[in-house]
Amino acid sequence: GKVLIPAFAVVRAQEVLLILARAMRQQQIPVLPVFVDGMVRSVNVVYAAFADDLALPLRRRVLQGEPPFYAGNVAPVSGPADRERVLQGPPCCIVASSGMLVGGASSFYAERLAGGAENLIAITGYQDEESPGRALLNLVQTPAGVDRALVLNGQRVSIACRVETYSLSAHADSGELAALAARLAPRTAYLVHGDDEARAALGAALDLHLADGVH
Repeated sequence: GKVLIPAFAVVRAQEVLLILARAMRQQQIPVLPVFVDGMVRSVNVVYAAFADDLALPLRRRVLQGEPPFYAGNVAPVSGPADRERVLQGPPCCIVASSGMLVGGASSFYAERLAGGAENLIAITGYQDEESPGRALLNLVQTPAGVDRALVLNGQRVSIACRVETYSLSAHADSGELAALAARLAPRTAYLVHGDDEARAALGAALDLHLADGVH
């Protein structure tokens, strides 16, 4: 089957592409075609325009006249006709935005692939409560025998594919934030984002380093 990885166009998609390329080089996964679609393609062009800010291996590729994220089996999708070729072709991986299946190329592919039990949708980032991505995660937790359907691009789609999650955080974790607080030594900190339980845990970790506590 095919693997769809919905990914945020900035940073996350590039991280996923590099992970896949490395895993194929190190024979951790089979060598397979990897296609890139959606806003990810435009963002990759921007990365290539600022080679001095890239990690050294990617900078070398750009200086040699090669795109930083396309090599070997990794290639961009050129247009609608190319999308059909990808869908009708052999097993492959598709990395496409948006990361939460809210429209864009990823939603298009999800609509076409979700009904196939041989396919996989791999979630790699936070899914907003109201997003199709979160609805998809909720669906796979329903008991066997319950009808699983999701609305994608205005179409009701039966979900038969596998859905898995992979923890690729876009943020520093609790320990890293506590270490930053210890180094900067602020008098107080205000936690304004995240679930109640997560904020409470982070607040307890930060409180050890703050003169006036956490709010």
